[in-house]
Formats: sequence, C-alpha cells, structure tokens
Amino acid sequence: IELRTHDTVKRADTIHWMTSHHLQANQLGPLFDRHPDPMWIYDPSDLRFLAVNAAAVTRYGYSRAEFLAMTIADIRPLDDAPLLKQSIAHRPSWAEQASIWRHRRKDGSILHVDIAAADIVIDGRSARLVAARDVSKLVEDDAIRALAHEAAERAQAQAIARRFRALFETSPSCVLVIDGSNRIIASSDAYLRTFNLS
Repeated sequence: IELRTHDTVKRADTIHWMTSHHLQANQLGPLFDRHPDPMWIYDPSDLRFLAVNAAAVTRYGYSRAEFLAMTIADIRPLDDAPLLKQSIAHRPSWAEQASIWRHRRKDGSILHVDIAAADIVIDGRSARLVAARDVSKLVEDDAIRALAHEAAERAQAQAIARRFRALFETSPSCVLVIDGSNRIIASSDAYLRTFNLS
C-alpha cells in the first residue's frame, strides 16, 4: 500500500523535526499532542510507553494512564508477538516507514496501521517516536477487491470447465483423459458408444 499524501508529508516532517532535536518531556507540546495521527514514545529497552498523544487515547480507547502502564506489545494481537520481536531486533537506526501492523484497541477490535518510527533522545535517554496512521479501510478495501477478483476468476474457471465438459461429452471423436499413472479419468460419450461401455 503506497501512502503518499499531504498528511504523510506532515507526519514525516513532524518526525524529522522531533528526531533532529534532543527533547525534554515538557517540550513535546502541541506538535506531538495535537497531531491527528496517534503518536507515542516508548523506551526501546523495555518497550514501555513513555508518552502518548490525544489521538492515540481517542483511537485506541486506553486512557493516558493505562497506556503508560503498558508496553507496545500490549496493543498487538498475541499472534503478532514474534513479528514484533523480530522487528525490534532488526529495526533500522533512524526511521522505519510504510510498515503495516495490526493493533488491538481496548475493546479488542483490530485496526491496521501504517507505522512510521524514528529514534529520538528525550530527557537525555534514547527512545523511539512512533506515528500510527489508521489504514484499516484501505486494507479492508484491498481484501474485498482480492475476494471479488478471486470469485471472478473462480466463476470464469467454472464456466470454462462447463464449456469443456459440454464439448468433451458431445464430441464425435473418441477421447480419453488419462492421468500420470495411465488411469482413465474421463472419456467422451463417443468413446463409450463406440466400445459399448455406456
């Protein structure tokens, strides 16, 4: 999924500004807290949330206090834990773009998010800044298109099979279909009539 919009540029600019400065927690201010995408800062050593913005609280349903008592693994479905561990172990040092993840809201519902992340220093310690763009609708639309395409291909294959069967069965020629073990798996009606097998 290619996500290049004006909002993507704004998000990238915000992340770039925040990563190019050594920040104090009290310097996060409106740039962080009022950003329309959910954003958070976490400690890469124990994965604990250090700060979350208002959009994260709204979109995920956890209070700020609940977030700060959790780790980033807590907002992932359990089956995604191995992927998260692998991603953390192999993450790039500066930025990670266009990475689609499944996240779990407080009510248990799943949303798909496009993650942009970068290393920052806040209050003199290393941290990781994350912006999560909800792309659930795009993922859902892609899944619907894929299902529709699969159904159309299946219908086309079935129509071809019906035409082949009709031609095969009504062919005036004696025709056999033999598998790789030399077993007869189909024969034309003409073959059956010719050899009195019907």
